[in-house]
Amino acid sequence: MGDLGSEHEAALELVIDEFNKLKELDPKHDLLKFSDVVYENGFNQSSEYWTEFNGTFNPDPKSAKLPVASMLAKYYVALRDAANQGKTPSQ
Repeated sequence: MGDLGSEHEAALELVIDEFNKLKELDPKHDLLKFSDVVYENGFNQSSEYWTEFNGTFNPDPKSAKLPVASMLAKYYVALRDAANQGKTPSQ
């Protein structure tokens, strides 16, 4: 079992990979606006999109706690699903 730091880095890598796939398929996709919310060390709460991101991907947006892993996982799934929808059957 890895340490929390390496697991966090792995989760970020998954998010970045899916983000880049979606960006290639649809550079104007709505999920891409969150690019300045997720960054190497966590979340940029000063982003103009923070409130929307938090409300969309935080299981309890009114909680003072930031469930980082949960939010990254939900954002990753949304990116992956959007990228998969953007592919044609031949891709």
